[in-house]
Amino acid sequence: MHESTWRLLLAAFHRACRTPAYRVLLAETGVSPDDITEPKDFLQLPILGKHNTFERFAVHELCVDGTPGEVASVLTSSGHSGVFAFGLYSRQEAIAAEERLDAVFDGLFKVRSRKTLMINCLPMGVRVPTRACTIGDTSVRADMALGQIRGFARYFEQIVLLGETAFVKHLLELGIKPVILERGKDVQ
Repeated sequence: MHESTWRLLLAAFHRACRTPAYRVLLAETGVSPDDITEPKDFLQLPILGKHNTFERFAVHELCVDGTPGEVASVLTSSGHSGVFAFGLYSRQEAIAAEERLDAVFDGLFKVRSRKTLMINCLPMGVRVPTRACTIGDTSVRADMALGQIRGFARYFEQIVLLGETAFVKHLLELGIKPVILERGKDVQ
């Protein structure tokens, strides 16, 4: 493992050790944070899952220093397993995520120089933080996505569909031929 990667991994581990829940889990397995000095030591750590974390501990116990802090957004899992998991993001983390995603979108689709409508067809609750694109949230409703495309295509240079492969295929089969539509092209 590269030295800089190891330092990042070790820093993330020590940050996790600042959560009350993880300290309890480590104590139960007899592992001290000081025992982790090289990559193979991670094999001693407890395996985390929804049932031994979110079902067992309150949200504040899963947060660094036992407090949620200044939360900008909460992401919730589907609950398919019978337990909901949560992801909390601070304003700083939300801004950093937005900047990273915008850089990726710009590299792929030139969204900073092309007026872009990004239709978010990911399941309900999955948000896409961006300042470079206009976001249309439709979840997995093909009729809503088609409605947005038909209603707004003329106002944008391109439309980007963001979704799971099977859903995007279904949407395309319903009448949208290119995934990225350019201004002036006819929408079927």
